Amino acid sequence: CGAELFNIGDSATHMFFMITGSLMYSMGATGWGSLRGDTLKPPAWLAEQALWIEWRHCGQAVATSHTELLAVKADRFQSIVCMELTGVCEPKAYAKQFAEFADGLAQN
Repeated sequence: CGAELFNIGDSATHMFFMITGSLMYSMGATGWGSLRGDTLKPPAWLAEQALWIEWRHCGQAVATSHTELLAVKADRFQSIVCMELTGVCEPKAYAKQFAEFADGLAQN
């Protein structure tokens, strides 16, 4: 318990899927002193942004119990998707739409 997964301002290099346990996610400029904290449990996921855009975490995630995660390394995911799925789906188009959506949220 108490192990930090990531903190505000850390570079996001992985997306995480929760398998077991619980995490406290606090969003805001001061981590635990933030305005909002949410307890996350499976089947939650965190940091999908890392798969599609260059991202820095806007919150802090800390385990509140023994927690198992599946981590997807963003650069490896991007490499595989670009090589294996071209023609089946359009990951670059999705990434572009994801970036535009994220940019729109940041401007609001």
